[in-house]
Amino acid sequence: MRWILLPCSLIFSFLLYGCDYSFDFDWMGSGDKNISNNHQSTTEVSIIYPSDGQIVKDSVTVELIYIADFEISRGMIYFDYPDGESVEATFDSVGHFSYIWGTEATSNGLHELFGEITSYSGNVYRSQTISVDVQN
Repeated sequence: MRWILLPCSLIFSFLLYGCDYSFDFDWMGSGDKNISNNHQSTTEVSIIYPSDGQIVKDSVTVELIYIADFEISRGMIYFDYPDGESVEATFDSVGHFSYIWGTEATSNGLHELFGEITSYSGNVYRSQTISVDVQN
């Protein structure tokens, strides 16, 4: 019996994305081992709360989720970009970050917001922009 030792990154990728790897071992022959990686890199950032067009007031927890096959250095949320403000969000768990937005200091009316994540290598991935209606 032969044991197969797999790198932790391969095991983690399997647990996170499912088995997208194929193994072709020649058990009785020369021992050649061919591993092909069919995994397609997908990165997504989405605002899950509030929803586009929603009326908000008081304190609102802006929640974003992301799917990435790399480590994230930071998550940001932008309000009324480029003239508005940007804040660094809190990572609640892997794949999720949030920010508590106190809308009391924001004027009533429509405001746009989006989120983005940045990898340690400097790549930036942005969510779609949504509009919310502040009514305090």
